[in-house]
Amino acid sequence: MVSETMDSTLKPIKLKHETQLELHPQGPFCLDCTLSKSTRFGAEWYALTPFEFIHRGAYYAALSLDFFPDLGLKIWSVSHKKIVAQVFSKTPLTDSEQRYIFWTLARWLGIWEDLSPFYRMVKTIPMIGKAVNILKGMHETRCLNVFEATTFCIALQRATSGRTLTIIKRLCESMGRRLRFDGVEVIAFPRAETISRLTEPALRSIAPLGYRARYLLFNAKALSRLHIDGGLLESLTLNARRLFLSQNFSGLGQYSAEILDPCGIPLDSWSLPIINRFLHISKQDDRVQQTRERFVSQFGPWSRTAFIYLINYACRNEQYD
Repeated sequence: MVSETMDSTLKPIKLKHETQLELHPQGPFCLDCTLSKSTRFGAEWYALTPFEFIHRGAYYAALSLDFFPDLGLKIWSVSHKKIVAQVFSKTPLTDSEQRYIFWTLARWLGIWEDLSPFYRMVKTIPMIGKAVNILKGMHETRCLNVFEATTFCIALQRATSGRTLTIIKRLCESMGRRLRFDGVEVIAFPRAETISRLTEPALRSIAPLGYRARYLLFNAKALSRLHIDGGLLESLTLNARRLFLSQNFSGLGQYSAEILDPCGIPLDSWSLPIINRFLHISKQDDRVQQTRERFVSQFGPWSRTAFIYLINYACRNEQYD
């Protein structure tokens, strides 16, 4: 989990109102594994922003939801069957707002997804079996903020993990909001409306975006007029989701679509060798589509979950069978 020094030039927004929510996962659930993993296909990726951290046994972060005021999040696990989330806001939350945040957090953490059938299916497969033994209860976190997710995809293009993280951090430090709650401070991801008011040269002066600046600016302007959040995007069928992305966004190719697709297998130069080794595919037969098809044929509806477990197991074990 990433923790960084924040830009003191951002004026803090004080979030004084606290709401406590309880979430009860179905089946095995590990909050630490779920939030501290390499789901986004690189070492030490953040769960929400680069400025999240663990303090006094709880995870703290800015909770930036589409079309919703900034929130502060403090979340911890009481047991594998109970998670407590404290949500901090500038004004008191209504009952309907509390229900929406509860549903959003539950979807984000995947607490309604029971992984027991997946565990039973893979227990006799050596490498996956080892991954499950180490990471049991790990769930994939879902998209909470469409602009953050699409920006992450743009920042990944032809970039090292270090450059990608630098881009995200600098955007947050320059254009985000600093939130103060429960004695801590965090930085929220920039709003699409904020970025849409900039020019390409201004964006490139903030972060090492290069050609990506035009994509980021186009997408920020698109999301400023579109009313879609992470839950709605995820609810679309595969074909409808990819059609929506291709018609309304710029710079999001096949790889980005696989990242944003809850069932996608986003293979790149880093993850492809890991999956090929598992499938015993030689370098001579190293083709992305072939690898993806073979992987999906083996794991079916659990392909994304199997992919996440293999990637995270590989991150923790340089040598694996």
